[in-house]
Amino acid sequence: MLPFLLTRSEIYTYRLNGLVKSSEQNPLHSDSCYDNVQTFPTTNSLILSKKILISWINRLFAVTLFFILSSIVTWGIFCPSATALLRQHHETANVLRYHAQDSLKDRDGNTWQVILFPDNSQSQNTTYYLRLVGFPGVNSFNHPQSLEILTSAGQIFTASDAYAQSAPATNVGQYDLTAIMSQLANKQTGKQSLKLSTPLQDNKELGLKISPAVFAEWQLLTQEIEAEFS
Repeated sequence: MLPFLLTRSEIYTYRLNGLVKSSEQNPLHSDSCYDNVQTFPTTNSLILSKKILISWINRLFAVTLFFILSSIVTWGIFCPSATALLRQHHETANVLRYHAQDSLKDRDGNTWQVILFPDNSQSQNTTYYLRLVGFPGVNSFNHPQSLEILTSAGQIFTASDAYAQSAPATNVGQYDLTAIMSQLANKQTGKQSLKLSTPLQDNKELGLKISPAVFAEWQLLTQEIEAEFS
């Protein structure tokens, strides 16, 4: 019987008899030959590995795109536009006046219409009024109450209640900002911000933040009015 056709027990017998001196002489029956066997990936495993790689690439692309879009949205929300916009209204049938109007949320999440407008109906001098309009039935002003204005520089101003005697509705407040706007007119645009506060009914308090972008509109409004009457 040829050596490479022998069983392991027979090989062991032949080894004892000196017929097979070492396993290297018969690699087909060597114990080490089983340890050196190399396995090669099949076609299915290669396809599976390719699918996993493509899946991870798609996930990485989706995460990158998400962070890019989030950065764009965040930049648009928290970085105010440098362009100040003004609106127009009819003071009389033939006279148009500019005003600044923005929709802002207070610290409780309630939305307010914040309108700064000039008034020349009482005299030739321009009076600046700030009108605050809340949602009916949510908050009501407690007249007469002044409006406190805190600047980002730490200055505190007080605006008198223009509706101290009567108001068109409980959710509407109006304050005289003429003296205050003249003091704030020379502040650097884009850097000044304000905080407005006044007591409301039911032991509530209104807290509104005027961003630098909104304050820039107020400054532009006063500049336009001054240029018109100069």
